[in-house]
Amino acid sequence: MKRLLALLVGLLIVGTTAGIAGAQPIGNRQIKPQDAGGYWTVWKVESVSYLGEYFDPSLTSCASTAPEGGVAGDYVVCRNTVIVSNRYYGELKVSIDTLSASVGFDVTQSFSQTAGYNAIVQYDGQYVEIFYGNVYDKYKVIQRLYEHIDGRDYPVSYVNPVPVYALKWKRFYYYVYRRDGAS
Repeated sequence: MKRLLALLVGLLIVGTTAGIAGAQPIGNRQIKPQDAGGYWTVWKVESVSYLGEYFDPSLTSCASTAPEGGVAGDYVVCRNTVIVSNRYYGELKVSIDTLSASVGFDVTQSFSQTAGYNAIVQYDGQYVEIFYGNVYDKYKVIQRLYEHIDGRDYPVSYVNPVPVYALKWKRFYYYVYRRDGAS
């Protein structure tokens, strides 16, 4: 019985040693993911196009003379530090991270900027008011639905592509309103 047990332990040790010696290290071999097949749908960015500068029509009043007007030669000075931000609008189908990577900037980033502009009062009693607005670089991003079938992605033809627009804050623009002062 002892001999049989010693023989089995010996074979086990030899087998384990042979298995370890025959094992090959992974080393620099690249392990590729296996697609087990299956079906699912996923939205992807199909294209990105730059549309140019977009001037936001919303204006903010920054500075003005008194209602009765100012004195010729005086300056109306606009100096406001405000929070501005990149943004997007439209129906977002991909993730915000995917949209940001596609256009090359964080579409939710906010930061502070100073709006600054000087306007001169041209004559006594002239009312002057300075407004500012935001200028953005505008991008159109086309999103398309894909079906994943057994390892390959196919565009879904019965679902229309969906646009979303990304706006990257660029600078301020200014509008100066002038009129005769109040009587």
